[in-house]
Amino acid sequence: LINNKTFFVRQLFSLFIRSINKLIFKFNKVLPRTGQIIVLYGTDGSGKTSISNNIINSFCKIIPVSKVHLGKPFIGNNFIKKYLYKGNKFRNERGKNDDHNIILSILRTTILSSLRLISSYYQFLKKTFGILVISDRWPSMNPSIMDGPKIYTSKRFRLIVHFFNNLNLNIYKLIPKADLIIYLDVNLNIILDRNKKRLDSEPEIFIKKRFNNIQEAKPKAKQIIKYKNNKDLENATNDCIKIITKFIET
Repeated sequence: LINNKTFFVRQLFSLFIRSINKLIFKFNKVLPRTGQIIVLYGTDGSGKTSISNNIINSFCKIIPVSKVHLGKPFIGNNFIKKYLYKGNKFRNERGKNDDHNIILSILRTTILSSLRLISSYYQFLKKTFGILVISDRWPSMNPSIMDGPKIYTSKRFRLIVHFFNNLNLNIYKLIPKADLIIYLDVNLNIILDRNKKRLDSEPEIFIKKRFNNIQEAKPKAKQIIKYKNNKDLENATNDCIKIITKFIET
């Protein structure tokens, strides 16, 4: 009944139709306004990474969902990971840069700012396709504060540093706002206790500095909900899922 000469072409056409049908049906299952960028924001030890992973595991069964890390964008790329993120773990915490490495440091910062800009627009592209994007970080406009543009000072390279400082500030201005940020507010004592239980625990002085630092941060968002995360992981996850579900449905 079928001409053998056109059999292969018919198979390809049938495969194409089946693929399109599956894609359409997949996105027909998406709830209204599913395409959103939801951010879990907070200092290290606030539980944002663990909670975001649990949220993704829950939502991925019913809707398209994607995870992103704007703190270190494209960290999955080995080249970027090796040359941009590798180094002294606490180097940026000291806030000291002499004239010998100021240019290298500010170039690294500019590259990081550009990657955050690219990644943020990539997340908005996924959002337009109905994908729920879950991030555990999002940029803010507070200079030299967590997730904000880093500002440098140098007497020797004053003009160069001034140029790149302004460039970084303008890059951050271009980064769009997240749709919803759930601010995980945790007591400092709980964070310090969680840090002690980690295999790669950090000195308390850096934990306290970042905790005080982030209190002043204002991440770029259309809406921010403050959530007191002094509960266990399961209850905190369930509460965040309820917040996100209500936000998507309204």
